[in-house]
Amino acid sequence: MIKVAHISLARLLFRYSSEEARYSSQSAGIIHVSDLFNLCPREYFLVQKLGVKKEKVVAPGTRLNWEMGKAMEFVIVGWMMEMGIVKDRQVPLSHEKLGIIGHADVRLKNGGLVEVKAKDPALFRMTKYKLLPQDLFQLQSYIWLDKAKTGTLLTATWGQERVPYRDTEVHYNLQIPEMVKKIVSPIREAEAGGKLPPRVCGSRQDRRALTCPVADYCFAQPGEKIKTIAEMIGE
Repeated sequence: MIKVAHISLARLLFRYSSEEARYSSQSAGIIHVSDLFNLCPREYFLVQKLGVKKEKVVAPGTRLNWEMGKAMEFVIVGWMMEMGIVKDRQVPLSHEKLGIIGHADVRLKNGGLVEVKAKDPALFRMTKYKLLPQDLFQLQSYIWLDKAKTGTLLTATWGQERVPYRDTEVHYNLQIPEMVKKIVSPIREAEAGGKLPPRVCGSRQDRRALTCPVADYCFAQPGEKIKTIAEMIGE
């Protein structure tokens, strides 16, 4: 009898999900709203200019949470469509001059935008009274790009909550376009032949700089420091 070597599915899946978690971000010329929150203008510009492949490795457990969240969001949007309250899904939004794009999950038949976020149970409870800054920024950016006054953040969880849904009305924030312009405008000016954009790291020894793919080139050039949108919001 021929013995077949045992194959560990757990090991195969761990390896596969780790490999698949590698991704290149920042498509040339276009910046997605979801990338803006922690974007470094100089890093973005140099990655494009030098043709550097920017990758991030995500732990398999984290990726599983992301995939569960995406699957749950897809199901919830589908249910909303079955209820007959949805006009469009994956609503395209953009700012042509700044080269920014985004896709809101849903536009309701009453015209309102809805962004759906699925959270693990602990995070769902933690955000009951205070939204995650990145979620709030993303929806407020969509509201700005849509030239609207309000939008809805629909949060859900796969935990055993009695009511696993929560909707929060989010209002237009006039500071959002100013923050976005501070980050994106220097990139577009550099692309047009201007000076290098500012960087977010203070020195080559900053934690972020240690893993930056263009740090050596960046710090070989003079430049001023700028705060990320996340830091601006946290002030």
